[in-house]
Amino acid sequence: MIDASTGLIALLGSPVSHSLSPRMQNRALRAAGLNCVYLAFHVEGALGEAVRGLGALGALGANVTIPYKKEAFSLCEPVGHGVRLGAVNTLVFRARRVLGYNTDVDGILFALRGASVGSALLLGAGGAALGAAMALGLMGCGRLTVACRNLAGGEDLASLARGWGLFRRVQVVPFDRLRALDRVDALVNATSLGLPGNPWDAGVLEAALGVLDPRGVGLDLVYGEGPTEFVRAGGGMGLWMVDGREVLLGQGAESFRLITRMEAPLEEMRMALYGGGGDDQVPYRR
Repeated sequence: MIDASTGLIALLGSPVSHSLSPRMQNRALRAAGLNCVYLAFHVEGALGEAVRGLGALGALGANVTIPYKKEAFSLCEPVGHGVRLGAVNTLVFRARRVLGYNTDVDGILFALRGASVGSALLLGAGGAALGAAMALGLMGCGRLTVACRNLAGGEDLASLARGWGLFRRVQVVPFDRLRALDRVDALVNATSLGLPGNPWDAGVLEAALGVLDPRGVGLDLVYGEGPTEFVRAGGGMGLWMVDGREVLLGQGAESFRLITRMEAPLEEMRMALYGGGGDDQVPYRR
């Protein structure tokens, strides 16, 4: 029950109406017995004001989503992965300090647990792709190929990734060269393709899935109430595909821990994500 002592945790972004984080995090807060509420706020071009306002209100913390992860970096003291990435998605308010973390990396590591990744194809070059690249590097990926429409953005990402010292080779290619690539152990979609109003081009989807080794793993960072087009297409080919909600679960659990200083009730959070869509388990995970 909300009362005068209820704590606030926020989600800041544009848009936020599609997010499953409030459903997941509020269920986790209830399960943990915490008198807190998690609310989503659509922020239009005023992130700094929003963050300062939350601090003034005594909020516990906030998650930051598109398009503000890089801007949030300049509004906090970055910690952990966020330092090397130059982008954060979790803000923790502690004694007039704002600490910034990037739990996207943790989410991807969680989603790909059990996979062996020596090579990978990463679709996209934005903020989500940056976190995915670091996670793949930490998993031991030696050969990373970045495929994107904006080649300048891809080269910027590749330059950063080379500087981490995690990869033997990083290359950037346009989407029309996908069919010429060697097979890879992991395929990660870090684009907005598959979101409502932004469907896949059938040729690009087919070409990308064709690069994935039959024994490899495909991961979609896009998520919805059920399996995405990317996941359904790969699953229909007999490939090991991981739903984007699994990334949300992993990063959300780490954000919960950082903000509340308590371990996340993982199974409660999982039920909040998968139960609502009528599917009780991760699709196509073997």
